Amino acid sequence: MRATDIASAIREALARKGTTAYRASLDAGLPGNAIRYALEERATKSDRLAEICEALGLEFYVGPPRGPGAKAEASAIQGRLREVARELEKLRTRALEAVGPPPKRGLSTEAATAIRMAIEGTDGTGTIQPLGNEDLPPGARPVDVVELAAAAGGGAEALGEEIAGCVWFRQDWLDRRSLDPTQCAVIRVSGESMEPLLREGDSILVDRKRRRRLHDRIFVVRTDDGLVVKRAGRGDDGRWLLISEHPSWAPAPWPADAETIGQAVWTARSLV
Repeated sequence: MRATDIASAIREALARKGTTAYRASLDAGLPGNAIRYALEERATKSDRLAEICEALGLEFYVGPPRGPGAKAEASAIQGRLREVARELEKLRTRALEAVGPPPKRGLSTEAATAIRMAIEGTDGTGTIQPLGNEDLPPGARPVDVVELAAAAGGGAEALGEEIAGCVWFRQDWLDRRSLDPTQCAVIRVSGESMEPLLREGDSILVDRKRRRRLHDRIFVVRTDDGLVVKRAGRGDDGRWLLISEHPSWAPAPWPADAETIGQAVWTARSLV
């Protein structure tokens, strides 16, 4: 089985469970990045992959090819599981409508503001709808709020991926932008180098699957100085640069050993 197929099966299992890779890893007693690394198609040891499958209700099988009978039985079981998953999704949606979003433990003011304004309208106008406990829309999907400060400046200390809460996005909104909520995170911006586009305290949605550098797109990058959010660009010599929006910050070379965390695709801002 190819790494792509494994990642696809894990992604579907996470969607059925309505959870994220980080939360599922912790619930199973695994390192926080265990499932995310498998989703990113990184090399995964067989014993770790078996643990991931057990945590997500997937079968981990190594052996001779199975006969037609086994395939038919597996197909029937998968069909029943899909039916159960659909019923569970309906029950989960009803429960979310009844109880509202989960508690926002230890959130910063900026993150709490982002959560209150996290459900974006579906009419394509970009209107933000306030999130109330009684009107969580059906099909909403959670995206983790990660307590990392991506500095729009000289670099912020990486605090570790501590989940502080979640932001709910409409599934159709995510689908239109080809976003997988299990591969996204909401983080807070610090510093002034990306002003006026991004200001101190803004929250940004980062797609961790989009790590290939693209000219003029905004990325979160881990450098020796820490975590930064910058625009990607090329210099006159063709080399990649980390470019700030604020005119007082000069472009800097893109370090060869820098890790691209993901592309920023959405932002929320408090106006008070």
